Order: sequence, then structure tokens, then C-alpha cells
Amino acid sequence: MAIGLASDDPLVLRTYIERYRALFPTRLVFVTALVLAVAASFSPVAALQFGAIHYLLFGLFIWAVEHAAKRVDDSRTAGRLKLQSLALGFLLSCHISWLALHVNAVAPAVHVECVLLVMTLLLLSGLQVHLSTPGFLLSVAPHAVALFLITRPEQAGELTPHLWGGGMFVFAILAASWRQQGGDQLSALAAADLAHRNEELQAAVAVAETASRAKSDF
Repeated sequence: MAIGLASDDPLVLRTYIERYRALFPTRLVFVTALVLAVAASFSPVAALQFGAIHYLLFGLFIWAVEHAAKRVDDSRTAGRLKLQSLALGFLLSCHISWLALHVNAVAPAVHVECVLLVMTLLLLSGLQVHLSTPGFLLSVAPHAVALFLITRPEQAGELTPHLWGGGMFVFAILAASWRQQGGDQLSALAAADLAHRNEELQAAVAVAETASRAKSDF
């Protein structure tokens, strides 16, 4: 079953936009905490460089969502936001995974912390809001690749158990995330259906009130 935005209904898109808005503060806090951690544990210069690029990409993501919110009734908005979120989500994932791999390569003393970071990123990316199946897969793929690279055999044992163990972990995260995305899709459709029913009810009440006044005036 495909996940993400399953309808061009503006009410469904509006539901996803509100979910993005609810998650943005948490993402910003996480990135800020990571910048501070890199500055304190690795290099202030690297932290500044990472933060400048990542905040720029994230700012573009927020702009794309807010731009779509202003044009939610345009039939082209949903498709445009799908492409924008796919591209920006992939770039954000690549950039933050690169940070973990870079720090791990330059500062082996924090190897365990880098592994934990990549595992956290894989989980968080899977549970974020996604508008399409390709967007979901491209968001988690860089973290999955980084996980295999950062725990490669020369650092963590032989190849076969490494592949099995890492593969089972990634599969479990993807399965849980896929179920979450499916639930998000169904709840968005249900919310839109409820909103349509409410609009129909309000219209029926307005017609009834108009007829009642007309009858009273007569």
C-alpha cells in the first residue's frame, strides 16, 4: 500500500501541512542540540558550518510548506509540495548523515556516539511526515546506508553478522515507520471526510433556516 498524500483534496493537504507545522519545532530543537553537541565534543567550526547549511535547508523546507498553505486550493500545490518535500527531505538526511560519518572518521573516540546518532536519525526520519512513498524511502535511505558504513566489519566484526544484524534493525524501523505513515494517511482522509460532512450539515442547516424564515414571513 502506498503511503503519504492519497488525495488532491485541499482538506487532506491542509491536514498534512498542520502536521508539518507541529513537527517543525521539535526538529529545530533537535538540530540545535546537535549543533551544540558537535561544538562541545568535536569542533566549533564544524558545528558552525553544519548549522549554517542545515538551517538553510530546513528554512527552505518550512518556506515550501508555508507557501503551500497559502495556495492549498490550487490543484497544483499538492504535487509541487510532494516534489519539494522529497528533494529537501533527501538533502537534509544526506547532510546530517554525512556529519555523523565525518565525525566518526576524524574522531574515533566518539564512535559509539556517532552510531547512536545514526540510529536516532533513522528512527526520526521514518516517523516524520511524508507525502509520498518515494519521499519516505529517500528520507530514510541515507541513514540506513550510513548505519552500515559506520558499523562496517573492520570496526564491528565480520561481514555476515554485520549485514544480518544491521538489516534486521533497519527492517524493523522501516516496518514500524510504514505502519505509522499508513495511520497518518488514514487519519488525514478521515479528518477530511469529517470536515466535508460538517460543511454539508452546515449548508443543510442554513437552507433549513432560510426556508423557515421565508415561511414565517409568508
